[in-house]
Amino acid sequence: GQATVLEEKEIARAEAEMTMIQAIVDGVQRARRDGQPANMSEIVALRLVDALEQMAHQSQRLYPLPQGLLPQLEQMRRQLSPPEQD
Repeated sequence: GQATVLEEKEIARAEAEMTMIQAIVDGVQRARRDGQPANMSEIVALRLVDALEQMAHQSQRLYPLPQGLLPQLEQMRRQLSPPEQD
């Protein structure tokens, strides 16, 4: 019953934390490998937004998301992404 629900929520929270941490680590490693330490904070922030979007889509199957969450994450992604080259 309720214990199972709490356990599922705790597992989901732990998985979400691991997803965010892994996204940050991946972003830092990629930036170092590509030799872009000057843009490190932007890369880490963009990877964090990626992880948050992924978690939101996964959570959406179990719980309703706050209205406007996904558009807000998309807006953050656009603000962090480099301008497209012509």
